[in-house]
Amino acid sequence: MTGRFSFEPETHQRMRFDFSDGTQLYFIDPRKFARMQLIKTLNELTSRLGPDALTLTLPKLHQIMKTKRQLKPLLLDQSKIAGLGNIYVDEALWLAGLHPQRPAIDVAASDVCSLHRSIHTVLKQGIKNGGASLGHGKGNFSNVYGQAGVNRDHFKVYQRTLTPCLTCHTPIERTVIGQRSTHFCPRCQPI
Repeated sequence: MTGRFSFEPETHQRMRFDFSDGTQLYFIDPRKFARMQLIKTLNELTSRLGPDALTLTLPKLHQIMKTKRQLKPLLLDQSKIAGLGNIYVDEALWLAGLHPQRPAIDVAASDVCSLHRSIHTVLKQGIKNGGASLGHGKGNFSNVYGQAGVNRDHFKVYQRTLTPCLTCHTPIERTVIGQRSTHFCPRCQPI
Protein backbone atom coordinates (compact mmCIF):
# COMPACT_ATOMS: atom_id res chain seq x y z
CA MET A 1 0.00 0.00 0.00
CA THR A 2 1.16 3.55 0.43
CA GLY A 3 1.78 3.78 4.17
CA ARG A 4 5.33 4.17 5.42
CA PHE A 5 7.44 5.31 8.35
CA SER A 6 9.63 8.41 8.37
CA PHE A 7 11.95 10.13 10.81
CA GLU A 8 10.62 13.51 9.58
CA PRO A 9 7.04 14.84 9.92
CA GLU A 10 5.21 15.08 6.60
CA THR A 11 1.79 15.69 5.11
CA HIS A 12 -0.61 12.79 5.78
CA GLN A 13 1.07 12.02 9.10
CA ARG A 14 -1.35 9.75 10.97
CA MET A 15 0.70 8.78 14.01
CA ARG A 16 3.81 9.92 15.88
CA PHE A 17 5.87 7.73 18.17
CA ASP A 18 8.01 9.50 20.78
CA PHE A 19 10.95 7.53 22.15
CA SER A 20 12.77 8.09 25.44
CA ASP A 21 15.95 9.23 23.64
CA GLY A 22 14.01 12.07 21.98
CA THR A 23 13.74 10.34 18.60
CA GLN A 24 10.42 10.59 16.83
CA LEU A 25 9.06 8.18 14.24
CA TYR A 26 6.10 9.19 12.07
CA PHE A 27 3.62 6.99 10.27
CA ILE A 28 2.61 8.51 6.92
CA ASP A 29 -0.55 7.12 5.28
CA PRO A 30 -2.02 9.23 2.43
CA ARG A 31 -4.71 6.70 1.47
CA LYS A 32 -5.76 5.88 5.06
CA PHE A 33 -5.57 2.10 4.50
CA ALA A 34 -3.55 1.28 7.61
CA ARG A 35 -4.93 0.29 10.95
CA MET A 36 -3.13 0.54 14.26
CA GLN A 37 -4.12 -1.16 17.43
CA LEU A 38 -2.60 -1.07 20.90
CA ILE A 39 -2.28 -4.60 22.20
CA LYS A 40 -1.02 -6.03 25.46
CA THR A 41 0.45 -9.23 24.00
CA LEU A 42 1.62 -10.17 20.54
CA ASN A 43 -0.75 -13.15 20.65
CA GLU A 44 -3.71 -10.75 20.48
CA LEU A 45 -2.60 -9.92 16.96
CA THR A 46 -1.04 -13.15 15.72
CA SER A 47 -3.93 -15.37 16.87
CA ARG A 48 -6.07 -13.87 14.08
CA LEU A 49 -3.44 -14.39 11.38
CA GLY A 50 -2.53 -17.41 9.33
CA PRO A 51 1.06 -18.57 9.05
CA ASP A 52 3.56 -16.09 7.64
CA ALA A 53 3.82 -16.56 3.87
CA LEU A 54 7.60 -16.96 4.03
CA THR A 55 7.41 -19.72 6.65
CA LEU A 56 4.33 -21.38 5.15
CA THR A 57 4.90 -25.12 4.87
CA LEU A 58 3.70 -27.22 1.96
CA PRO A 59 1.46 -29.41 4.17
CA LYS A 60 -0.18 -26.27 5.60
CA LEU A 61 -0.78 -24.88 2.09
CA HIS A 62 -2.37 -28.20 1.07
CA GLN A 63 -4.67 -27.87 4.09
CA ILE A 64 -5.57 -24.23 3.25
CA MET A 65 -6.41 -25.23 -0.33
CA LYS A 66 -9.24 -27.56 0.78
CA THR A 67 -11.96 -25.02 -0.01
CA LYS A 68 -14.14 -24.01 -2.95
CA ARG A 69 -12.97 -20.39 -2.65
CA GLN A 70 -11.27 -18.84 -5.65
CA LEU A 71 -7.48 -18.73 -5.42
CA LYS A 72 -7.09 -14.94 -5.48
CA PRO A 73 -9.39 -14.10 -2.53
CA LEU A 74 -8.13 -17.12 -0.58
CA LEU A 75 -4.49 -16.12 -0.91
CA LEU A 76 -5.29 -12.53 0.08
CA ASP A 77 -7.10 -13.67 3.25
CA GLN A 78 -4.65 -12.78 6.03
CA SER A 79 -6.39 -15.20 8.40
CA LYS A 80 -5.30 -18.03 6.07
CA ILE A 81 -1.82 -16.81 5.01
CA ALA A 82 -0.31 -13.65 6.48
CA GLY A 83 1.81 -11.36 4.35
CA LEU A 84 0.56 -11.86 0.81
CA GLY A 85 -0.66 -8.70 -0.89
CA ASN A 86 -2.34 -8.07 -4.21
CA ILE A 87 0.83 -7.66 -6.28
CA TYR A 88 2.51 -10.78 -4.93
CA VAL A 89 -0.58 -12.95 -5.33
CA ASP A 90 -0.85 -11.98 -9.02
CA GLU A 91 2.84 -12.65 -9.53
CA ALA A 92 2.82 -15.99 -7.66
CA LEU A 93 -0.25 -17.24 -9.52
CA TRP A 94 1.35 -16.35 -12.87
CA LEU A 95 4.59 -18.07 -11.93
CA ALA A 96 2.65 -21.18 -10.86
CA GLY A 97 0.45 -21.09 -13.98
CA LEU A 98 -2.78 -20.91 -11.99
CA HIS A 99 -5.83 -18.84 -12.89
CA PRO A 100 -6.87 -16.48 -10.06
CA GLN A 101 -10.53 -17.58 -10.30
CA ARG A 102 -9.84 -21.30 -10.09
CA PRO A 103 -11.42 -22.93 -7.03
CA ALA A 104 -8.61 -23.86 -4.66
CA ILE A 105 -9.94 -27.37 -4.14
CA ASP A 106 -9.57 -28.05 -7.89
CA VAL A 107 -5.82 -27.40 -7.89
CA ALA A 108 -3.77 -30.58 -8.36
CA ALA A 109 -1.28 -31.52 -5.64
CA SER A 110 1.66 -30.90 -8.01
CA ASP A 111 0.31 -27.41 -8.74
CA VAL A 112 0.00 -26.71 -5.01
CA CYS A 113 3.73 -27.52 -4.79
CA SER A 114 4.39 -25.10 -7.64
CA LEU A 115 2.28 -22.41 -5.94
CA HIS A 116 4.20 -22.92 -2.70
CA ARG A 117 7.54 -22.39 -4.49
CA SER A 118 6.11 -19.41 -6.40
CA ILE A 119 4.90 -17.66 -3.24
CA HIS A 120 8.36 -17.94 -1.69
CA THR A 121 10.08 -16.89 -4.93
CA VAL A 122 8.06 -13.70 -5.48
CA LEU A 123 8.27 -12.64 -1.83
CA LYS A 124 12.02 -13.16 -1.66
CA GLN A 125 12.41 -11.21 -4.91
CA GLY A 126 10.28 -8.39 -3.48
CA ILE A 127 12.38 -8.24 -0.32
CA LYS A 128 15.63 -8.30 -2.30
CA ASN A 129 14.36 -5.40 -4.43
CA GLY A 130 13.16 -3.30 -1.48
CA GLY A 131 9.44 -3.65 -2.19
CA ALA A 132 7.26 -2.28 -4.95
CA SER A 133 7.08 1.50 -5.08
CA LEU A 134 4.54 2.11 -7.84
CA GLY A 135 4.97 5.82 -8.43
CA HIS A 136 7.27 8.73 -7.84
CA GLY A 137 5.22 10.94 -5.52
CA LYS A 138 5.82 11.43 -1.81
CA GLY A 139 2.78 9.30 -1.03
CA ASN A 140 4.26 6.17 -2.55
CA PHE A 141 6.01 3.46 -0.61
CA SER A 142 9.54 4.05 0.52
CA ASN A 143 11.58 2.72 3.39
CA VAL A 144 12.28 4.75 6.52
CA TYR A 145 15.25 6.40 4.77
CA GLY A 146 13.08 7.57 1.86
CA GLN A 147 14.39 5.01 -0.63
CA ALA A 148 11.87 3.61 -3.12
CA GLY A 149 11.67 -0.11 -3.82
CA VAL A 150 12.46 -1.31 -7.34
CA ASN A 151 10.50 -4.56 -7.49
CA ARG A 152 8.04 -2.95 -9.95
CA ASP A 153 10.80 -3.33 -12.54
CA HIS A 154 10.49 -7.11 -12.17
CA PHE A 155 6.70 -7.58 -12.46
CA LYS A 156 5.65 -10.32 -14.85
CA VAL A 157 1.89 -9.57 -14.90
CA TYR A 158 0.97 -6.94 -12.33
CA GLN A 159 0.06 -3.63 -14.06
CA ARG A 160 1.11 -5.06 -17.43
CA THR A 161 -2.40 -5.09 -18.95
CA LEU A 162 -2.38 -5.69 -22.73
CA THR A 163 1.40 -6.13 -22.85
CA PRO A 164 2.67 -9.52 -24.11
CA CYS A 165 3.10 -12.31 -21.60
CA LEU A 166 6.80 -12.92 -21.07
CA THR A 167 6.27 -16.64 -21.71
CA CYS A 168 3.71 -16.97 -24.52
CA HIS A 169 3.26 -13.39 -25.82
CA THR A 170 -0.53 -13.44 -25.24
CA PRO A 171 -1.71 -10.04 -23.98
CA ILE A 172 -1.98 -9.84 -20.19
CA GLU A 173 -5.57 -9.34 -19.04
CA ARG A 174 -6.94 -7.36 -16.11
CA THR A 175 -10.14 -8.06 -14.25
CA VAL A 176 -11.54 -7.43 -10.76
CA ILE A 177 -11.81 -10.35 -8.35
CA GLY A 178 -12.98 -9.77 -4.80
CA GLN A 179 -12.81 -6.00 -5.38
CA ARG A 180 -9.11 -6.26 -6.23
CA SER A 181 -7.46 -5.49 -9.54
CA THR A 182 -6.16 -8.80 -10.91
CA HIS A 183 -3.69 -9.41 -13.72
CA PHE A 184 -3.11 -12.74 -15.48
CA CYS A 185 -2.21 -14.42 -18.75
CA PRO A 186 -5.27 -16.23 -20.13
CA ARG A 187 -3.08 -18.75 -21.97
CA CYS A 188 -0.47 -19.55 -19.32
CA GLN A 189 -3.06 -19.50 -16.51
CA PRO A 190 -6.09 -21.43 -17.83
CA ILE A 191 -9.13 -21.70 -15.60
